[in-house]
Amino acid sequence: MKALASLMKPLLNHSATRPRERPRHRVEALIALLLTMGWLSACSIGGPGQQTVTLVAIFPTAGASGAVGQSMAQAVDLAVKQSAALGNGYTLTATHVDESSVTVGPDTAQAIANAQVMGVVGPMSSVAALATLPALAQAGVVTISPTATLPGLTQSDQASAEGLTFSQSHPAGKSISFFRLAPDDNALASAAADLALASPQAHGLGSRAVFVVDDGSASGKAQSAAFQAELKAKHGAVAGTRSLALGDELSVQTTVSAIVEAQPDSVFFAGSPEAAADLRRTLTQTGAPSLATLTVGVVADDPGWGDAVGNPLYAANTVGILPAQDLSKLTGAQAFTAAYQSAYPGAAVTPEAALAYDAAMVEIHAIKGLVAAGKTPTRATVLAAVAATKETGVTGAIAFNKLGDPATPPPLAVYTCDAKGAWTYRTTIGG
Repeated sequence: MKALASLMKPLLNHSATRPRERPRHRVEALIALLLTMGWLSACSIGGPGQQTVTLVAIFPTAGASGAVGQSMAQAVDLAVKQSAALGNGYTLTATHVDESSVTVGPDTAQAIANAQVMGVVGPMSSVAALATLPALAQAGVVTISPTATLPGLTQSDQASAEGLTFSQSHPAGKSISFFRLAPDDNALASAAADLALASPQAHGLGSRAVFVVDDGSASGKAQSAAFQAELKAKHGAVAGTRSLALGDELSVQTTVSAIVEAQPDSVFFAGSPEAAADLRRTLTQTGAPSLATLTVGVVADDPGWGDAVGNPLYAANTVGILPAQDLSKLTGAQAFTAAYQSAYPGAAVTPEAALAYDAAMVEIHAIKGLVAAGKTPTRATVLAAVAATKETGVTGAIAFNKLGDPATPPPLAVYTCDAKGAWTYRTTIGG
């Protein structure tokens, strides 16, 4: 028991940090290990008639996404603490996997039999989702990601276009087990193109020519393609395109040099926050500090953006579209915000935290409903209950279509970052 606990500690400790490191996503074996700890889970069973049910939260705690990831992990903890006593002898707990530092090997040939793990909240990124979903889907564990946006995670035709094998994350004969709360990359990038072309009076950038950069990931390329298509359809011009490699200074500098030479009105970046930070910092340092960089995803309103870029001064002129509504615009967010601040004094309450809380509560409500009905929660019954979800959470109405995407596209929030690293909410798109 002690030996396995010692092995798991560095993998499950969500306070571990590896700054500015891209996750080495060989995650499948860790997921299998989490789900096969049946004998270890006996340590937490208090006695006859008492059983423990666990949710696994997968979010980064380090790097450019660390601040947002930690807020999301804490939101899951808050939801679990509020519902720790499920009734009928059931207790709810949470386990954390650090998305930013998982390095376990890819062997997934283990038996996946631990009924204690009933659901997963996360991951944050599409890269991590691609790595974790095969094992989770094979095990039939319901997974709700607040922020993973790659179209091919839910849509088979898009997966083919992205060069993915859809059957790996959606095994034949298995019910769909992956759901998300955010719109996909196609919708986000199209909204970004419209914002780039819109006038400043409409909170847009007023750009006619935009330089498009991606980080080479599947999600980055999907966003890049959708942005260019929408930009051209609305009579905008693509000033140039580049793919850069994370952590490769020469690649980033070469990209920035091409941008400066092209003299675009703005830059659209598609990809990870880490690569976005490299690009924004280098643009500021090498002759284009006032050139606006537009991006979509968790960069927007990220309290750690200034640190990720390296200096708050370098963070200025970043415009972000967040696949979540600003909390000040949500009528149901006051109680959540108050509870979060009480549980974590001084911690930033991010919009993504509200999404993570809602994702956790959807799974918790599914489990509680089964327990209240006198039924033993199983992965299959929890999955079926989540698939049929129709409820109102902190972030609004929550329901899923047959693919696992949100039934109603949620609104998007636009933010701008100043030279102090502070974000300001500007407007809402859609919804």
